[in-house]
Amino acid sequence: DADGAPIPTPAPPNGNAGVTGLPLVAGVVTGPVVIASPQREWPPDLAERILVVPDPSPLWTEPALTAAAVVIASGGVLSHLALLCRERGVPSITAAVDAHRTLQEGDRVTVDGARGEVRPC
Repeated sequence: DADGAPIPTPAPPNGNAGVTGLPLVAGVVTGPVVIASPQREWPPDLAERILVVPDPSPLWTEPALTAAAVVIASGGVLSHLALLCRERGVPSITAAVDAHRTLQEGDRVTVDGARGEVRPC
């Protein structure tokens, strides 16, 4: 403002500020978030969802190859899951620190794999 005080930026409607990471596979996909956990059953519409995983473990191979896009919270561009996403052309980013904690189940987001960004809708 005129006094030099910072102007607060309003939070997006769902409260999610988004996350950034390393670009992995180019592509822009919008959809609801599904958070990975070892015991969960995958929704039948996983192909229309953004899969968010805590690490690049082989546990997430099957759902990652089904999901519309993948956000990997840790690991690098040479991890097992990163290589699979590249081979299959699944839009994705990696090293998106705390993405599995920042994003919430059902949040509607856009993943931009070329920019390494996850933005709220």
